[in-house]
Amino acid sequence: MRKLSLKQRAFVDFYCGICNGNATESACKAGYKGSRAQLQVMGAENILKPVVVKAMDEKYAENEAEIEYDLNEWRKDVIDTKTRAKTAKNYVAEQRAQEMMAKHIGSYEADNAQQAVKTQIGIVLTPQARLADLEREMLMLKELVKAGTAIAGEV
Repeated sequence: MRKLSLKQRAFVDFYCGICNGNATESACKAGYKGSRAQLQVMGAENILKPVVVKAMDEKYAENEAEIEYDLNEWRKDVIDTKTRAKTAKNYVAEQRAQEMMAKHIGSYEADNAQQAVKTQIGIVLTPQARLADLEREMLMLKELVKAGTAIAGEV
């Protein structure tokens, strides 16, 4: 099988990365030239080429491995934050950490039903989007712990 050209490599990187599977945007960002309709055709042609498909599969596998590592780090952060919140007697932050972990492992039925609805209507979060949501929640939790520690230190 032949190798990817530089533009095809860039296309794969954008398609599997920041363009979230949008072939037209990926073609544009990768440096392909033309009107929007021409870029749409080029993007569609690229995703049908076996060499590009193989490269996309490899890129998605790489991304999943990186995300799994990040999710493990996130779990450690939540557990560490929960421990610090408990030590500082910041029960709001501790409870929030417990809720985040419970949601993460799918313990809430409302969230499970909501996820099923999202899947049925075709809205599926990419692993990157899910990780971004988790990171935002983690930042909010850390702020709660900081606020609780400051209040506990004043008392």
